[in-house]
Amino acid sequence: MLIKKIAFGDSEEAFVESRLTDGLNVIFSDDNNRGKTLVMQGLMFSLGYESIFPSSFNYKDKYFYCEVEIGNVNYEFLRKRNSIAIKTKDAIQIFNSVSEARYFLDKFVFSVPKIKKEGRHALVDLSLLYELFFIGQDNRNPSGLISKAQFNKNDFKLMVYDLAGLSGNQLNFDDIKATKEKVRSFKIQLKDIRKKISIIRQNPNIAEIVSRTYDSEVVQEKTKRLSEINKNISRLKRSRQREINRKSKLEQLITELNSLNRELSEGGVQCGDCGSDKIVYTNSDLTFEISNIDVRNGIMNSIHQNIRQKANIIMDFTEEINYLQKELNEEMKETPPNFQQIVLYQEQAVSEVDFDDQAFYLSNQIKTLEAQLKSYSNIDESAVSMTKCNT
Repeated sequence: MLIKKIAFGDSEEAFVESRLTDGLNVIFSDDNNRGKTLVMQGLMFSLGYESIFPSSFNYKDKYFYCEVEIGNVNYEFLRKRNSIAIKTKDAIQIFNSVSEARYFLDKFVFSVPKIKKEGRHALVDLSLLYELFFIGQDNRNPSGLISKAQFNKNDFKLMVYDLAGLSGNQLNFDDIKATKEKVRSFKIQLKDIRKKISIIRQNPNIAEIVSRTYDSEVVQEKTKRLSEINKNISRLKRSRQREINRKSKLEQLITELNSLNRELSEGGVQCGDCGSDKIVYTNSDLTFEISNIDVRNGIMNSIHQNIRQKANIIMDFTEEINYLQKELNEEMKETPPNFQQIVLYQEQAVSEVDFDDQAFYLSNQIKTLEAQLKSYSNIDESAVSMTKCNT
């Protein structure tokens, strides 16, 4: 990415930096508080980064602009609040949120990394991606994330490994020393709890469940898995419905804009208050005059692109939902013969065997952490192999 121009301001004042060259650029001044940091913060904000402006700077009423070159193609970014417009030589795209813009960037501009988040593969936030090369100042700690939204420090690690081409099953790990300490602590707790376990058999049904099947690792995993699948299906359905609603609004907007192309044989369209025949399109933050047919066509092409993007997102959600539904059906086919009885008495049985649940939880935690420890060697071997190939 080559930065060619940076600008920000409003109708009363603005700053434009157009002296940038292809080589190394240094922005400096002899004094503090001259706006050097604001220039860089404004650049990153225009590209989709979260707001990290000082509290004294009212960024919400200002426009932020930059011109960049990516892959020998020039792109112009214009942002106000959460709305972004991206312009190329032949087209303009308008987005109501940074989240929408990243899908466009991933498809047409540059590849945005994907990581596994909440059970599905998702594009990372642009703020997370840009922290690969942007470090703020003002006593910020570079060992952590500057922008802390839905993604965390571990997600940053996953993103780096995705960029490096390492497989996803090698990525969920913590610090080795801390993991080993957790394993040791859990084993001590498990040993102590096993000494305290006592199963109450006052109810024969509960006793049978607890003694034969309920404490079975397979059954408990089955219960946990079914709950997890149902939770993910519900979450994906909510996300899909939001995209369907947004797509419907965009289609309605296309209909309204198409009506402007119809010539009125007995007059024209003008403002009832001032008499102006200028018509504008706005998404609450950015405004474009669409009285001109070329501008209107550009806006409509942008909206059509957004509709196609929404359709693709809806299709992706549907495919994920269908996959999980198929997985749920397969899980239900393989349920143990006493599974219905287990569900019937589950609440009471859990209360009777609290210690046993704790032991099961600790046992699973130990297995998970030990699996993570085992994956460290795979990650190291992959990194070393990749380094050798690069050298």
